[in-house]
Amino acid sequence: MLAAAWREHAPASPIATLVAGMVSDPVPAPTSADVERTADGLVLVVDEVRTRAPRARIVLVDYLTAISDRTVAGRDVPFPAADLTQARRIQAALREAHLVAADRSGAELLSASSLSETHALGDPAPWVFGFFTDLDRIGASFHPNAEGMAAVAEGLRELLG
Repeated sequence: MLAAAWREHAPASPIATLVAGMVSDPVPAPTSADVERTADGLVLVVDEVRTRAPRARIVLVDYLTAISDRTVAGRDVPFPAADLTQARRIQAALREAHLVAADRSGAELLSASSLSETHALGDPAPWVFGFFTDLDRIGASFHPNAEGMAAVAEGLRELLG
């Protein structure tokens, strides 16, 4: 998915060819075992924080929604419909892993995925960047923009009250 998008939209250069070769295609569908491993890893992090800071208030924050049912392929999202479906599955698995980890560890959860359900790519005011083709910014692709980070900060402010 990413390698194909990179090849289609990135400028031709030796670096672009190298990056396209480093990105795997296709991304496998997440399994329940993947969700369990991710949740277990998050619980280990919470446990370690509790060991180092026993009085800390621990809040897990999941990911902002990047791809929704309203997201369509285009320049900001250069993936075919099947890849968008796969991205939604991955988002759902990450959301589930955070819910499971919060439940198992007793940590609080700020569900950024819920806060941003109407701010995915394709919505009027997305809280994540689309796909960047230039090497200086490609790493920011599908990551929170200023509005998304402000929304997460406000959600934390309200939660921590």
